Amino acid sequence: MFFMHEGQTLYLSSWKYNSALIVERIQGKAKEAGYTVAEQTGGFVVNRSLLEAVNEKREKVERLENRIESGRVVTKEAEKHLEQLRNDLAEISAINNEPVPVHGSYVRFYDSQYMYYLGLDENPFSPSYFNKAPITESGKYVVTFSEELPTDWVNDCFLRMDCPDVDLEKAAGWIFDHLTRAEAGKVYTEKNRKRVPNTYNDGYHFETVVEPPRLRDIETSL
Repeated sequence: MFFMHEGQTLYLSSWKYNSALIVERIQGKAKEAGYTVAEQTGGFVVNRSLLEAVNEKREKVERLENRIESGRVVTKEAEKHLEQLRNDLAEISAINNEPVPVHGSYVRFYDSQYMYYLGLDENPFSPSYFNKAPITESGKYVVTFSEELPTDWVNDCFLRMDCPDVDLEKAAGWIFDHLTRAEAGKVYTEKNRKRVPNTYNDGYHFETVVEPPRLRDIETSL
């Protein structure tokens, strides 16, 4: 998930909404720990699942109110059901759903030793991946394979509309600690078959040559 322009508002499912909040907290932890965080286009997120639930519940309340007022339904059960619907509506309406400023569902940060990248998958049942790439003396980082992020941080409440901040904070802390404590990723290398001149005659033969690790500039990758 990313923003097309600064200040854009996205309406997200509960999982995507909570994931964006978690990533935003990871970014904050990286800054607090002294890492340089890549700048990203920022915007706002709203929990679409909550918005839809409130509208749906409100419609049910209004529909039943109209039926009772018109005399089409006049029973104690209907009055009792209406009271329950109103209570449910009041409960979910009390959940804060003001637009929250975030920077997307991925984060990239670095220090003098490593470049870190994390992106949380938009599907709650699919794995998420991260990179921890060494930075060379030249200031460039080595391209590494992505590593699968363990799921110890996952909580059922991330699928709900009322996930407490304490659970979001706990998940962000676990992920940040895992990234910074993890071993550097396996260096990505390529093997190519190349024609090599013979040393004993004018002919040639083929050898498998391991290409040097790929290096990338930090600034141009942010």
